[in-house]
Amino acid sequence: MKRYPIDFSVPARSMRRLGRIFPFTTTVLAVAFGVVISSMIVPRLFTPSETTHAQAVTGSYYTQVFNNVTGPTISPTAGFACTGPNTSCSIQNYGMGSHWVKYCITGGTVNSISIELEGSDDQANWMAITVNATTPTGTAGCGVLEGAGYWQWLRVNLITFSGSGSPKLSAWYTGIGSSIPGGGIVAGFKTSQPVNLLSGTNFSTSTLVHTTQTISSSAGVIYEISASNPNGSAVYVNLSGLTGPTTTAQYQVSANGSRDVPLLPGLGFSANATVACSTAINGSGDPATPCIVNINLKNSSVVNSQITSGGTVNGSGNRNPD
Repeated sequence: MKRYPIDFSVPARSMRRLGRIFPFTTTVLAVAFGVVISSMIVPRLFTPSETTHAQAVTGSYYTQVFNNVTGPTISPTAGFACTGPNTSCSIQNYGMGSHWVKYCITGGTVNSISIELEGSDDQANWMAITVNATTPTGTAGCGVLEGAGYWQWLRVNLITFSGSGSPKLSAWYTGIGSSIPGGGIVAGFKTSQPVNLLSGTNFSTSTLVHTTQTISSSAGVIYEISASNPNGSAVYVNLSGLTGPTTTAQYQVSANGSRDVPLLPGLGFSANATVACSTAINGSGDPATPCIVNINLKNSSVVNSQITSGGTVNGSGNRNPD
């Protein structure tokens, strides 16, 4: 039997020689050779460069960011573990799209705090991607920051932190790959959190003349005004410090009469808004007998998406009472 030596240094010629003996073997070897070459070349064509951050590569991520820090601190963008007390560590952001930071008072008494989560694409320009939280204060309590969006770098910025008795704060970051629905690069505000609304109140006076009296020291909404005029001529009830297209309003009350003015859905007013009763529409002139005025109102409550350990909502942003 004649031998046909295979020359491995010249694969194509060797395969032709085998083909003269085993035609099917040639086809199999050719396909196998192509698969091997493709597996070596194709991934290099489509693999992202080392500077590309693929989104949602990691399903979830958790790390401690602050370990009993004692003052204003910005978490670094490099480094992994908080090694001991009063240290901070970085957030390794592997394509996270939804972000939460839980922070807790761990010592002393906190009088002032300001904390937020920030994102950046160049480590030079940072922007807040959560609300700026200013609670809790005192000797205990926790808060949660929430934001959304894909960023190259993340950091926690403890802008203000002071108190007595060596106050301390610890914080932990949690992220998941998918972004909060409707979040984008803005803070992911929740709509199902409990809100403490202030109850209605009443301003009442029986000594109202043209000298103004303060309705309330904080902003709110007026729902109804009731006025009585014990004089023999008409008077005018004057409101100032309103919010809206005009900041004043006047209501005439006939001689020896009374008037109820419902103001639904409400007439907004700013802090320290005033009321007066005069004989002239421009607010001048005291009536011979003071007017009697009652005002039903509600003050505004303050809400945002920051949750405290007690389950209430705190932070900046006014909500009209309704």
